[in-house]
Amino acid sequence: MKKYFLILIALLTFICNLEAQKRYSIGDYYCKDGKRGVVFSVNIDGTHGKAISINECICPWENGCSYEDIGAHSTSNGNSNSFIIKNYINNTGCNPNKYPAHTFCVLLGGYLPSLDEVKEIFKNKQAINKTLYERREQLIKGKMWTSTEEDAVRAYHVYMDSGTEYASEKLEDDRRARAVFEF
Repeated sequence: MKKYFLILIALLTFICNLEAQKRYSIGDYYCKDGKRGVVFSVNIDGTHGKAISINECICPWENGCSYEDIGAHSTSNGNSNSFIIKNYINNTGCNPNKYPAHTFCVLLGGYLPSLDEVKEIFKNKQAINKTLYERREQLIKGKMWTSTEEDAVRAYHVYMDSGTEYASEKLEDDRRARAVFEF
């Protein structure tokens, strides 16, 4: 009996290690811990990277009557910008619904991507959209918000048909937001 128990433990450990060793490529479907997306960035061996969520929200960056520069200026690190936005919300007692693009991404278990991350998503849009199309999900298109602020009034978005970046008013409500998940 003890021998069978040890074999079972060894088999379960082997299966868990296989899952932990999973290697991803750009365009692969990602589903883990309730997070569903498509891989847009991987390290050299494919064990770590980033995925863009399947779900999207069409919403403003900021939804309030006054503009504020909250310090989310990183062009390369959306997770860092998300941390700054979360701290701002917590330290000021601000309603998280004032920042709907950010809040949507956090509720999915990720963060609103930075300007450079959205540019990387654009670079890999064809592979991402192929997977989204095969899964009958909403394709990457239109104007996508980034977590990168330009100033108190504007934040960056990328036009996903051309890859062009723009800074527009945070209250614009025709931009899309998708979460990024790191793995």
